[in-house]
Amino acid sequence: MEKQTTRIQTFDVLKAIAIVAVVYTHCLQFMGIGNYWHHPLFKLTYAFHMPLFMLVSGYFANRALHLPFKELIRKKSIQLLLPCLTAGVVVVIVNRLTGMSPKHAGLMEFVSNLWYLKSLFLCFCIGKLAVIGSKGNHRLFIALALLIGMPVHLYHVNFMMPFFVAGAVWSRHPDTIRQHAVKVWIASALAFGVLWPWWDGFYTTYATPLQLVRIHTMEWLGFDNLPAYALRTAIGFAGCGVIISSVYVLEKFGFRLDRISRVGQYTLELYTLHFLFIHTGMLAACSIPYRWGWYELGYCGLATIILFGLCFLLIRWIHRFKWLSLLFFGK
Repeated sequence: MEKQTTRIQTFDVLKAIAIVAVVYTHCLQFMGIGNYWHHPLFKLTYAFHMPLFMLVSGYFANRALHLPFKELIRKKSIQLLLPCLTAGVVVVIVNRLTGMSPKHAGLMEFVSNLWYLKSLFLCFCIGKLAVIGSKGNHRLFIALALLIGMPVHLYHVNFMMPFFVAGAVWSRHPDTIRQHAVKVWIASALAFGVLWPWWDGFYTTYATPLQLVRIHTMEWLGFDNLPAYALRTAIGFAGCGVIISSVYVLEKFGFRLDRISRVGQYTLELYTLHFLFIHTGMLAACSIPYRWGWYELGYCGLATIILFGLCFLLIRWIHRFKWLSLLFFGK
């Protein structure tokens, strides 16, 4: 989710696809559908969108992972944790003044909000430990990062870590997927199709987390959710493979993806701001009675467009003030 000095359009497109999926699915969830866990669109987007974000983040992690540990913590705290703190302050104040979403009006909001940014921060810390321990041995780096991350269920780190590591590995072989895009697409699509009949919202990390150890008591909880973990990891890689290879194929055939790539340049901003609309109850206030078809394609599609528009207006305004840009976006 970092901006690069020299932008690579492919990755902006990938991030744009991921953030559109995130915002649309949140509209689907919070605007009147009720039970969404088994809805096919919820299942589809949750199969790949956060893994795709983490893959891209891992791809660009190499430079940060070779910073001194204190410098890494300082930079990533500003970039990833400061926006969480600022958003938490805004949400708590708004909810205490308006009462629109009481469950987000307490101190727990600072713990639970914007979980992906916190997960990415922890992945960087674990990745740095793996870099130190591996001493340049890339296979050992992979093994250490996965091993250290496996017991950490906080902010779904043990689910996200394999994708972070895969992104780091991908950055060492950047042209592999591009050169074999059609083969990757076929293999990934077949794998996704095979896994789809078993995939369900209940198997997402939110419903069945892999929690090996209860941290505050160090109690061993076991591998009860390991099959669900394996399923969501496998379908996550398959979904990412389909999306990434599809973008490469479209680029190969000359499709212009400039407009969608511009959206991908502001994923951190969009991710942070759209959560304000959710946690202050604004999306729930716009809920309507569920009607199949119209709700998914009409109402939620329109709401997604409007929400993006509002977020971009806020981004433009916030970026006019350096101190606000720092507080909300860590920049």
